[in-house]
Amino acid sequence: MEQVDIERAEGAARPASDVHGSVHLVLADNVVHLDPELTVFAAILEGWRRKQSAAFSSPTSTIRPRLRMIRRMEEFTGQYPW
Repeated sequence: MEQVDIERAEGAARPASDVHGSVHLVLADNVVHLDPELTVFAAILEGWRRKQSAAFSSPTSTIRPRLRMIRRMEEFTGQYPW
């Protein structure tokens, strides 16, 4: 399967790095993390939470229960969802 550079994709409204909830908005540059997989997982969840908040999703009835479900899945399987 051919990989597509999302940032340069034809018809893209804006670069992927500018999309609300992008990981680079959560992770600090030039930092070496002790547990990179856990850090990326936490950053993905935080970016998703921010994106849902920007879409005016309810923190108590939508966002928190979904975040808990994803964290429970990771705890149950012992693996990250990628």
